[in-house]
Amino acid sequence: ALFVGIALIVYHATFKVLGIALFVIEIAFFIGRPLAREGAVWWRHRAQFLSRHEGRRTRWIAVGLMIAAFLPLPQRLHLPAIAVPHAQADVFPPADGRLLRLTVANGDEVTAGQVIAVVRSDDLLVARRRAEITLARLAAEARRISSDDVDRAQALVINREIAAARAEVSGLRARIARLTIRAPASGIVDGITAGLARGDHVSKTDRLLGIRSDTAARVIAFADDTERVRLTGEVAVFVPARFDARRLKLTRLGTTMQPVQSLEFDALARSYGGPIDVEPRDVRGRRQLRPTGALFRLPYAVVREDETSHATRYLGPGTVIASGTWRSLAYAVFEQVTFVLISESGL
Repeated sequence: ALFVGIALIVYHATFKVLGIALFVIEIAFFIGRPLAREGAVWWRHRAQFLSRHEGRRTRWIAVGLMIAAFLPLPQRLHLPAIAVPHAQADVFPPADGRLLRLTVANGDEVTAGQVIAVVRSDDLLVARRRAEITLARLAAEARRISSDDVDRAQALVINREIAAARAEVSGLRARIARLTIRAPASGIVDGITAGLARGDHVSKTDRLLGIRSDTAARVIAFADDTERVRLTGEVAVFVPARFDARRLKLTRLGTTMQPVQSLEFDALARSYGGPIDVEPRDVRGRRQLRPTGALFRLPYAVVREDETSHATRYLGPGTVIASGTWRSLAYAVFEQVTFVLISESGL
């Protein structure tokens, strides 16, 4: 314990490679050396041990353990993942104004064309009224024009002005009609702007809400450096985190894995109860969740759902179960120890 403590002090107080080297030397000296001596004693007395019934049983147990340790077995990778919708449409007001009515709430199902909000724009109403007055005045002037040559020339000018005024009135009426906002697509209402209430002033750049597809179309999985190397095959299964949701069969999109600089899904971050370690950072005034280690993005497409019931309409976190390379238990231990030593040494 004393020498292990010294190695830990060296590891944290000096450069890591020296601490790791001392740690390996101490493990070899205090653990490996006694085991080697014990093995040598067993080897010298092997004939005596093997002649006994207990010795033969021990031999077969040892052979079985060796086979179990070095026998390659198929591996299953469990990757953190999230099911995302086929598409999401953000809804914005067509003009600046006041919100008169919001007819939906988060989680509501809507159909394309359904009224979801009503906005009133006093500027558009005033502009329409002025255009209608101008049109009425021009129409009255056209009725007073006589049929002589001078008046006929004036009539051509007025008729052109009437056509322009009618187009303006028609355009303003169409813009006012669009203030009754309708769902651009069928789906689920999601992400209504926090604090949005009746009577609030909204502008064309203010997002009111989003409408997402009610079924998953893609699953985004994330793999670390070791999982990325071990991943094989194109087919996988997505297991939702919610127990009443159905599994989804997946096929991998492409063969490239993109490195992740910032985790875009809060639900997968450990600080929000997810499995991925992240560090929150402010980048140009925006919060980003940076993975603490190497992380790669793997997109999957949903092949089909087992059933079309409401239970399959799941969007959220879960686990992708994918095929990995065959490997033995001994190799897995060696690989993990090597990975830790290399990553901690900073090489």
